Amino acid sequence: MSKLNLSLLSVLSFFVFDCLTGLNLSALTVEEAYRLIPHKRTIFDYNTALMSESEKFYLSEIFRITDLATVERVNMLIWLRSGGQKGRVSSNYDNILMQLEYLEPSQKLLGFHNIIIQSIMEQRKALNVWKSGSFSYSNLRFDPLVKSSSAKLKKAYSILMREFPKENKHNKQAFFDHLCALDFI
Repeated sequence: MSKLNLSLLSVLSFFVFDCLTGLNLSALTVEEAYRLIPHKRTIFDYNTALMSESEKFYLSEIFRITDLATVERVNMLIWLRSGGQKGRVSSNYDNILMQLEYLEPSQKLLGFHNIIIQSIMEQRKALNVWKSGSFSYSNLRFDPLVKSSSAKLKKAYSILMREFPKENKHNKQAFFDHLCALDFI
C-alpha cells in the first residue's frame, strides 16, 4: 500500500472513529490550541523544502499528527485545570499513536520518529496519572514524565537540524515550532 493510501486510511479511520463513538475529536482546532499555549505556529513548507520527496511527505504528515497531539494535550490541560468543568478528557492518544505507526520514515529519520512516539506516549501517561487526581499545574515542570518528554522533543529537534542543515529559515522555524508546541515546558 502506498504512503498516500496509508495517510488517507489514517485520516479516514480518524473520521470513522469520530462517527462511531460520537465523540467530538476536535474540541479545539489546531489554531485555537496554539493560541491557548500561546505559541507561534509555523507550517512546514513542503514546496520549498530541500529534502527528498519522501522526507517532505513524512515531515508534513508527522507535523500534522503532532499538531493533533498538541490539541489533545491542550484540551486535557484545560480539563484538568478546571477540575473537569471545561475542555474534555483525553481520549485520542491511541488514534494519534496509530497514525504515527503508519508513517514510514527514511532510515535517517527513524530515530527521530521513535523519539516522537516515545514523547507522546510519556505525555499520555502523565495525563492519565493526573486524570486520576494527582494533578498540580504548579508542579508540572517537575514531573519526571514531563521532563523526559521535553528532553526527547529537544533531541528530536536536534536530529532535524543535524539532518537538514541547509533547510531554509522558514522550515527550520517550523521544526522548532511544531516540537516546541508539543512540549509541556
